Amino acid sequence: MEYSDSGNIVFGDDKVSDPVIRGVAVERMETSNRKDLETYIAECLPRIGLGCDANDAFMVAPVSRGGAVTYLFCFGTSYLDDYNIHERSLADIVVSQSASLFEKERAMLNASRLLTMGNMISEISHDLRKPLTAIKGSIGLLRKEIGDSASEDSSQLIRLIEEESHRLNELVSELVDFSKPHKYEAEKTDLRRLVVRAIELVAPDLQKHRITTQFSFSDTNWEVIVNKNQVFEVLLNLMMNAVDAMPDGGELTVRGKIDRPDFKSSDYLALSIMDTGTGIKKQDISKLFDRYFTTKETGTGLGLAVVERIMSAHNGTITVTSEEDEGATFTLYFPMEDITVDSNI
Repeated sequence: MEYSDSGNIVFGDDKVSDPVIRGVAVERMETSNRKDLETYIAECLPRIGLGCDANDAFMVAPVSRGGAVTYLFCFGTSYLDDYNIHERSLADIVVSQSASLFEKERAMLNASRLLTMGNMISEISHDLRKPLTAIKGSIGLLRKEIGDSASEDSSQLIRLIEEESHRLNELVSELVDFSKPHKYEAEKTDLRRLVVRAIELVAPDLQKHRITTQFSFSDTNWEVIVNKNQVFEVLLNLMMNAVDAMPDGGELTVRGKIDRPDFKSSDYLALSIMDTGTGIKKQDISKLFDRYFTTKETGTGLGLAVVERIMSAHNGTITVTSEEDEGATFTLYFPMEDITVDSNI
């Protein structure tokens, strides 16, 4: 943020990646009462090296993204006692448009970087496949050669190598899937069948963690033209995340109905995957679909980024609601009309 007494509007930031003012992260600030927010920020400005005279006009325009505050634009001038309602409205419009242009410019820059990074990841992943294949093949031969004569410690070490090799192979597969999009033909598919198939695949984990399941679908036509392999990947990813969020048991609910997202003008087929797990921190919700963002110790941060890309390719969208320690709900929205699927998903 910058404060200017010249009468000009100045946009800036406080030169840190996660702005914190007097111990309070910007994204956690309460912005419903603008006057209280402005008083609070005005008091904090001298503490972060910015001047603000009590007699100067001052206002704050917050910008939200995904339900959390991401920017605080501050305006100030010594030529006025206060800003009137028209000046405040104009500031809101300017800030909104500026933030939108900034986000688009940053998205274009990120896309360029990701293209280069994707090519690098694809090459590195390809090179990693060879030694991993050799390790897995060698362990298989070693196990066959040792047979039943192996000691308990030796057998445990072999199992560990096999398990870790499999885990590394899965990580490499995830990197390849993200960096090198697949091409599959779309076909008419009943979304309910994909849900059942995904549940069957995670059933062992559900039983292991004592997680119960519930299903509920409204009486409508659930057949849509989609890339069923990719949509199945979306469902599986969300269900595995739900299992991870309930290590001590809980309930996984899948609910399907016709619904309309807040930002859309038509009805969609909505699939909600709900869990009663640990929930998501408020400050993390806006970052969930960012590439390489993860809260898991062994995660790559690509799973939900791929999910969002697949939904976007189907002209759909995904939303998330959550409270910490109160579970999370991910809702997939599929257009009810025939979908033209991007062949490069």
